[in-house]
Amino acid sequence: MATATQRLKFLEEAAIAAGIDIGIKDKHSQASIPTDFTTFASGCQIKSGMEYVPFRLYDYQVELNKLIDRYPKLIIFKTRQLGASELIGCKMFHRSCLNRAYSGVVLSIGQDESSKISERIQNMPTFNGFQWEYQSSRRVKPVGGGNIYFRPSTDNAARSLPSVNDILIDEADFIPNADKIYSAATPSQKMAGDKAQIFIVSTISEKGEFGWFGQLFSKYNPDGIDYLDRIQKIRRGEGEYGAGFDWWIDETGWCKVLMHWRSHPIYSFIPDFLEKTKRDERLSDDQLQREYNLGIELIQANEKPYKRFNPVLHVLKGRDLSIATYNPSLPLHISLRSMTIAVASSTPPFM
Repeated sequence: MATATQRLKFLEEAAIAAGIDIGIKDKHSQASIPTDFTTFASGCQIKSGMEYVPFRLYDYQVELNKLIDRYPKLIIFKTRQLGASELIGCKMFHRSCLNRAYSGVVLSIGQDESSKISERIQNMPTFNGFQWEYQSSRRVKPVGGGNIYFRPSTDNAARSLPSVNDILIDEADFIPNADKIYSAATPSQKMAGDKAQIFIVSTISEKGEFGWFGQLFSKYNPDGIDYLDRIQKIRRGEGEYGAGFDWWIDETGWCKVLMHWRSHPIYSFIPDFLEKTKRDERLSDDQLQREYNLGIELIQANEKPYKRFNPVLHVLKGRDLSIATYNPSLPLHISLRSMTIAVASSTPPFM
């Protein structure tokens, strides 16, 4: 007949296998981990300027956390310095503390960028008795907890990892072949079933809405959702769920989130924030719009931003279709030797 201790151990292991959060205090750790994420986050610290401060969530971060708890697939289009990746990293850290079967992976532009997120997570815990079982720039594991891996964005980055619960693709629009990396990483989540989550987070790059991230965000939105109109409202501080925060579910089940500096309780009270940022960081107008004003509809062309649907040059070469920005100073070109035909068009191709 099983003893009370054996029955308790059986129940704990069954709960962990099912992914149920029961707030277990591991026998190898003296730290008691709160099961409520907001409480857990306030027991963590983050770097702010020249000091570390408790991670107390701002209102827009509270809303983002609610979306993470509700939807399995999130694409977060943000301006810089809003702490989206830090929040998701803290969320993954919390899950790893509560479930020793947990496995998460962070993919960033390169190993250096991914390792910086690892460093931020390693500096988070302030709980009495907390200990790391393993910590490095490529993997962290709390005593009695699960693993978080940190990898560069390569085609095979997640192939060799054990069954993965969560994937964070950070600054996705700056990753070459992001679509292939996404396709190669998601099979590692098959065993996690409906408990798998993926977060695709980025500011917008020079590719604008022609890049993979821009296409993913701009396509498949339901009738009545004009994402450019939503962006314009957010720029005016008229977001649907806060001055600089908005979200909706697209036709394929993705939760699409807009995060703008107007949602930040400090930035939003700085007079002429954009002009000050442009001056302090020495940004061009185009950089300022992309990095701090959700400038997805602007593309770089001869150092001038052209609005979406301005003419572009379609180049057909055999079966390959590539896009070159339209330059009105250059003539159209037909080459019989290479069978290349260049044609001006008013509508860009979507592939």
